[in-house]
Parts: sequence; C-alpha cells; structure tokens
Amino acid sequence: MSDINKNIDKTVKRDKEQEDKEVSDLCLKIEEITKERYEERFLWILTFVLLLDILFLKDCQNWSLPIVIGIIELIIILSVGQKLGIDFLSSLLEKILTALGHTDNKK
Repeated sequence: MSDINKNIDKTVKRDKEQEDKEVSDLCLKIEEITKERYEERFLWILTFVLLLDILFLKDCQNWSLPIVIGIIELIIILSVGQKLGIDFLSSLLEKILTALGHTDNKK
C-alpha cells in the first residue's frame, strides 16, 4: 500500500513540475507578444506623425516652423518610445539626456 502512495506522490510531483514549466513558458510568450505589440503601436504612432507632418507642412514658406515642430516631435516620440519600452529609443534618450547634463538622482 505504501508503494502505491509513493508512486502517486511521484506522479503528482512530476505533473506539478511540468505544469509550473508550462506556466513559465506561457508567461514568457505573453511578455514577448506584449513587447511586439508595443513596438507595432510605436511604429503606427510614428507613421501617423510623419504623415501629418507631410500633410500640414508641405506648403510651409520657410524652414523654421518644420525644424521647431520636428524638434518638439522628436522629444515627444522619444518619450513615448521609452514609455512603450522600445529599447533602442530608451538608450538613445538616456544618451541625449546625459549629453545635455541631466543626471538621474533616483539611483
């Protein structure tokens, strides 16, 4: 009788370990899919902004307005990219802020 109980315990333990591994794998897949969706969302935002720029700034008489708007948009796009977790933009924004003398005192 005790051999049967030991076999049942081993089987239950093995099933539990397999279940934990499957849950872990699913969590990793969810994180990967979420990151891909954030990247896609960022690309759509960037495309929309560029199309609006082309539409509204094509008849501009001088270059000062598009340059000023471009700088403001660049800052906003970098911030949105960092918020969405785009790794390349996060590191780029960090380098820009370091070059401008901004230091993070929250360490």
